[in-house]
Amino acid sequence: MRRLKSVSTKAGVICQGFDDSLLLPPGSVQSGDRSMYKVFTPFSKAFVRRLQQGLPECVPAPKAREGAPLKASPIPRL
Repeated sequence: MRRLKSVSTKAGVICQGFDDSLLLPPGSVQSGDRSMYKVFTPFSKAFVRRLQQGLPECVPAPKAREGAPLKASPIPRL
């Protein structure tokens, strides 16, 4: 990722990484002494608390587009 970021910066391209396959970023759920949990129940409670803190605000659904709907193209037979 560092190499990609370096090359993209030189090329004038903005490169951003996202933890898109995770509910929370790695290491964001830690015990009180900033270490990893060793027992699941305290971890699960902290995980739910942390997840509720980091949820984005809900936004309304977009309005329907005005105008005629798109017409479907016929599926060609093989």
